Amino acid sequence: MEKNFVELFCGFGVVTDYFKQAGFNTWKTDIRKRKGICEPDLRKNILELKIFEIPFKKIHVLWASLPCDVWSYASGDFHWNKDGYPKTQKCIDHIEILKKSLAIIDELNPDIFFIENPRGRLRNFQPFVKWLEKHHGVIKTLTYSSYGFPATKPTNIFTNAKEISFRELDSFGRGAKLKFKLNNISVCQKQKVPGLLAEHILNYSLKKVRVEIPLYNRANN
Repeated sequence: MEKNFVELFCGFGVVTDYFKQAGFNTWKTDIRKRKGICEPDLRKNILELKIFEIPFKKIHVLWASLPCDVWSYASGDFHWNKDGYPKTQKCIDHIEILKKSLAIIDELNPDIFFIENPRGRLRNFQPFVKWLEKHHGVIKTLTYSSYGFPATKPTNIFTNAKEISFRELDSFGRGAKLKFKLNNISVCQKQKVPGLLAEHILNYSLKKVRVEIPLYNRANN
């Protein structure tokens, strides 16, 4: 039976590509397209996205790589004050992006959801933490370098897939040595999900996704 996959903020579309190759119906969206690299099925600001524009009623797996501009520790304290409140318009805008993304996930109600973001402030943002708890979600930590990425890039995966495990973490933080050299990797490439990680997510999902058999088919089995 058919299995459906949706990717929000698809970027290079790596995760979508793996699910498509595995036989899933796929749909991806982003605010921009990368000609010759990835063209989203719908190019649109997530704040303007309507549920009816997503072609599936049933979503088995959803992946969302939220923009990390204000959540990453790399931005320092530029966007947030010491009390954890936004102090820039960009920060306010990105909180709205988060809210809209979570509202979409709520309405789609996928069997499995994965929200990816560099390890940073998002994991301590209380409205999001409460949402995650409401959905019986957990916070997982991995390093991209464990999946062949040319930078350690500690990353959080927020998911209701409680049983999923990831490869052993590489050392990160001050004093940690890079497993690979960056070799002038572009900002765009730094945002690319490693293929080995996408494959890991796919393999887990294939084991867990339940596909309902229509009643008329059940009668014939």
